[in-house]
Amino acid sequence: MEKRFNGLRLTPRSIKILIVIIALAAALHIGFELSQWLSVVLAVAAVSILIGTFILSKYPAYYRFLESLGNELSYIEFDRQEPVVSVVPFNNHSLSCFARIEDENLLFGKPGHYRVISLHQIDKFEFIEPPTFF
Repeated sequence: MEKRFNGLRLTPRSIKILIVIIALAAALHIGFELSQWLSVVLAVAAVSILIGTFILSKYPAYYRFLESLGNELSYIEFDRQEPVVSVVPFNNHSLSCFARIEDENLLFGKPGHYRVISLHQIDKFEFIEPPTFF
């Protein structure tokens, strides 16, 4: 009979972040002789700020990437029908955006950055079924 573990499962990325937090907390505790709790709080704060800065720095580049594709489209034109959530590959990441097909055009983007491009200009187009959870 197979044994199952229903406890906390950490991804490799989470384990790396946890190791960085522990190492930084130990360095603060030993190097600056801070209390253990203060060292942990400062380490978590520093890592959170770094991760937040990294995440926020991605979005201006992503919006510039969207603006380099197709032609500009207003929100009113985009919102005539219900869009679906789609994925745009960017810098080896899959980032979400809203998209729909109207006539011979693909309409996509995020609020304030809607674009339209002809389907004939697209080299590769993949329809992916969403995962089912039930």
